[in-house]
Amino acid sequence: MKLAGFIHLAACALLVLSVKLFAATDVPSLADFLAPQDHLDAALSPDGRYLAQLWYRDSDKTRFVSVRDLSQPEWPVIGRLGGNIQRPIGIKWGNKSRLLIYMRVPFKPEKVQAAAKEPDFDPDNFDSFDRLMAIDPTMENATVLMGDTRLSFNRRVTDIRNLLRDDPRHLMMTAFSHNRLCLYKVDLYDGSAEKVAEGDRFTYALMSDHNGKPLFKLNYLPIAKEIQLFEYKKNDWQKTLNIELDEEDNSDLDDLVGTYEGLFVYRKRNKDTGFYQLTAFDTDLNKDVVLAADPNHDILQPLFEYGSYQINGYVIDDDTPIVKLFDPEAQRQQQQLAQLLPNLDLRYTSVTDDGKQMVLSVSNTETPPIFYLYDEQSGKLKLINYGFSKQSSKALGFSATFDYQSRDQQQIHALLLLPPNYQDGSQYPLIMMPHGGPQANVGLQYDTFAQMLATRGYVVMQPNFRGSTGYGLAFEQAGYRQWGQRMQQDLDDGAQALIRQGIVAKGQACLVGWNYGGYAALMGVIETPELYRCAVSFSGITDLPEYVERLADGYETDAQRQKFVYDRIGDPDKDKQMLKRYSPIHLVDKVNGAALLIASKLSDKARFNALDDFADVAAKLHKPVSLINLDDVAKDKQTDSVLRLYNRVFDFLGQHLNNPVPASTSPANTH
Repeated sequence: MKLAGFIHLAACALLVLSVKLFAATDVPSLADFLAPQDHLDAALSPDGRYLAQLWYRDSDKTRFVSVRDLSQPEWPVIGRLGGNIQRPIGIKWGNKSRLLIYMRVPFKPEKVQAAAKEPDFDPDNFDSFDRLMAIDPTMENATVLMGDTRLSFNRRVTDIRNLLRDDPRHLMMTAFSHNRLCLYKVDLYDGSAEKVAEGDRFTYALMSDHNGKPLFKLNYLPIAKEIQLFEYKKNDWQKTLNIELDEEDNSDLDDLVGTYEGLFVYRKRNKDTGFYQLTAFDTDLNKDVVLAADPNHDILQPLFEYGSYQINGYVIDDDTPIVKLFDPEAQRQQQQLAQLLPNLDLRYTSVTDDGKQMVLSVSNTETPPIFYLYDEQSGKLKLINYGFSKQSSKALGFSATFDYQSRDQQQIHALLLLPPNYQDGSQYPLIMMPHGGPQANVGLQYDTFAQMLATRGYVVMQPNFRGSTGYGLAFEQAGYRQWGQRMQQDLDDGAQALIRQGIVAKGQACLVGWNYGGYAALMGVIETPELYRCAVSFSGITDLPEYVERLADGYETDAQRQKFVYDRIGDPDKDKQMLKRYSPIHLVDKVNGAALLIASKLSDKARFNALDDFADVAAKLHKPVSLINLDDVAKDKQTDSVLRLYNRVFDFLGQHLNNPVPASTSPANTH
């Protein structure tokens, strides 16, 4: 497994790409890429003695936890638990001698047990609920936490709020009781729970200090799109702050808030720079204080002490996320690790109480997740396991960043994934992969599908075109109302830059994308067919007026519809002609390239029907457009049905790009 640094290309400077040539005699097959992750997690006990690991075995859909004793030679396994009926789905240490295992349990175990004998068995097809188990490292003396409370109607009773490091017998959890989120103090040994505080019908989070005393209550108001903050004072909740949310915050509210030295902290956009910062709210002074900010990057999220809401650092958004810790000694250790594992996204899955040992999960575009044990005293890393064992010893594509100028002189930052056997002077077919959203961005994180493409001999380009997040509010807003226009031109300009560099062969490019990316893929073979020979559109949007109407129906107020839909895509009245002009469904006659449409009628009937309409019109006009219904793929109970779908995608790309590399063949064989 290669951990090389990233190559930065400057297209406007006409630099020649010069990289080390890697032998690519053995690349992962598509089946290897589609194999699920088999080593899922690893967690170190607070005293560093035990290592718990979470595994998955695809042959019988079994998930299990094993515990090794690191104090003994060769780390013997001293306990093991799991199966394919009641399955462990997560691990965390409650104290040095009690392991917490998140368990997924079917409502009807007998039915699942009978189905497990069938060749197409999938336990995720059955209704289930989640519970939290505490158990000794030897997998003895198990108890279900909060098992004796009247919470059986809850589908999920696993929400840990604070591990109470000063109280090794208890932890804090939340669960719903009578439709109200409540905070409980829970015994790790007998599972009993004592209610400490109660929220109301809008409460989604309750925070406590390290002694279990309630601190803050957070209410989410979906109509107003805001969070209300309450502080616990004099045995009651007192409202202190309203936080207006941006749309992109709504899916991960719990990861954007925390506490720091008794203050409430939340992520907030700086109005001057346009970037997100961490803001601490002083309830006594009723004022905001900037806790952390970067003038050129967003703060993605705060970092928390293990098992609590207490913030000890933050993550800066960059190609590879940058970790910043408040404690100087911890930050020194973080920098030391960054030097040992350069250009990798380093995430701590667990840290000992003394901070001297930790488990790391590391990854980047060319490196699937790898788990390491780090010992600060020796300064050495010890491999625990690869997340995807079938890819661990095989050649993968490698990464580069690529900056280019758009036609109106806007700098666009893009990521490239290059074939494992890339050679200077050779030209390669290009897959342009616009991200979804479009209010999102692409960083150097592992992307299975991009690697599939690169190892089949393609150069993969993923631009952060205008409208992408992570480059400030002005850059994001430059993409508003620009579907099919400026955002599309940014893609085209990136492809042209690679052609000028001699990296990509002229006339050898296709687009592949999901949702907005699927829309951009279709617009490519409509607006610039001289550049793109084909498009693969996964659930792509075809009718902008219909899409705007559907999105707007999801908001309660005119102000929200204006802010989150009309300002970003277009007003159905004022921009009616523009929305129609850049809707693929009205431009089928201009398609001059092959298009493969892929969608599911069951999961998104409206989107599927729109793509079906597009395919019907294309058929009448004798355009080379075809549609795959994912539901038909799912009906095929053979285990290789998904593999056959991807083979169809790669056969389609290879046919239209004249790529001599079949999906199942190593690109090394072509040189």
